[in-house]
Amino acid sequence: MARRFVALALLLAATTTIRAQGGPPAVAPPPPPVNASPDAALRGLRWRVIGPIGQGGRVNDLDVVERDPQVFYVGFATAGLWKTENNGITFQSIFDSY
Repeated sequence: MARRFVALALLLAATTTIRAQGGPPAVAPPPPPVNASPDAALRGLRWRVIGPIGQGGRVNDLDVVERDPQVFYVGFATAGLWKTENNGITFQSIFDSY
């Protein structure tokens, strides 16, 4: 009797957890065949918001150091001048201390 009660309690807890999370996860569509056209490959994708709502960060200028192409400067319309020394992985603001 105790085992049935424990099994029932676990089942109830799992069901409650699934309902709290919005139901079981959706199943992804199968991948398109290898020789499918690009349109067929993109057909299953849906648009989603992945960035900020407002437009910002417009790049006005880009300057690459010729002797070291991993170093370049980026000038933004609203965010100042930034420098990277590792091909754009991280940036440092140039004018924060002025």
